[in-house]
Amino acid sequence: MILYPGVIYGPGKRTEGNIVVKLVSDFLAGKVPGILGDGRQVWSYAFVEDVARGHLLALRDSRGKGEYVLGGENVSFSDFFELLGRLAGKRAPRMRIPPVVAKLAGALEVGWAHISGRLPLMTPSTVSMMVESWACDSARAERELGYKCRPLRQGLAQTLEWMGIPIVGG
Repeated sequence: MILYPGVIYGPGKRTEGNIVVKLVSDFLAGKVPGILGDGRQVWSYAFVEDVARGHLLALRDSRGKGEYVLGGENVSFSDFFELLGRLAGKRAPRMRIPPVVAKLAGALEVGWAHISGRLPLMTPSTVSMMVESWACDSARAERELGYKCRPLRQGLAQTLEWMGIPIVGG
């Protein structure tokens, strides 16, 4: 059996791989000057507890074969930041950053990181990944395994609470 999660987010260790919590932290700190690209790229935001529960459901499945997507709510980048802004009481970014400009900035960041001996904050590869849509369809996992994913609004609220950020709106 093979399981494919969506873009996982939620409470947990803050690592470079926890990209959504990093985006949330950067947004709250005022470090998100704009939205990359046109903002229409769609990601499937899969709450970490839902994905973990999906793995347990898959382990209990007697068939033990197949491929399942353990995604979440499919939401555009623009809508993600609008929702995050409402929950946190902050204005969502309005400026659009062309991917070519972001890739150039990423290349400069990689060069500076090499000189300074630290990890780059952004790379051209990161930019390329972030402008793609990562929408998923979990219908088969829902139907055959009983997988359920929570709405992004609920998962983001839980994530913000875990981060110690009060929920202002909804």
